[in-house]
Amino acid sequence: GILADISVALADMKVYILQINTLKDSNDNDIVNLKVSCKNIEHYNSIVSRLRSLDGVDSVARGFS
Repeated sequence: GILADISVALADMKVYILQINTLKDSNDNDIVNLKVSCKNIEHYNSIVSRLRSLDGVDSVARGFS
């Protein structure tokens, strides 16, 4: 499913996944929280762009932990 698509996309970009958490919201939507490594803002923007292009990804938001 979508988690495999995300993993492949990030692996293709040589982006390390540091942490993954998944949950369902009250509307039964899957939410995937990822912590990934990125080098700079340009790298971050390319990661976000790639993730947004995937079928099944409705939104991408930046957060801090």
